[in-house]
Amino acid sequence: VPKIKHIEDFPAVLSSIKKAEKKLERGRILVRPSGTEPKIRVMVEGDNMDEITAVANEIADVIKKKMK
Repeated sequence: VPKIKHIEDFPAVLSSIKKAEKKLERGRILVRPSGTEPKIRVMVEGDNMDEITAVANEIADVIKKKMK
C-alpha cells in the first residue's frame, strides 16, 4: 500500500463507506491509514457479525482496487 495521509483523497472509498453505513444501520465504521505500517485499517462494529464481515470486506475490496 502506498503512503496515504488522508482517506478523503479517495472518493470511491468514501462512497463505499457511505453505502456501508446505510446498510449497517446501527454500528460504526472507521477507515484510516495505519500510523506505523503501510496499511489501511478498516474497523466495523455492529450487532450482526455476518453483516459486519460483509461490510468490512466490501470496503476492503474497494480500497484494494484503488491501491493497485
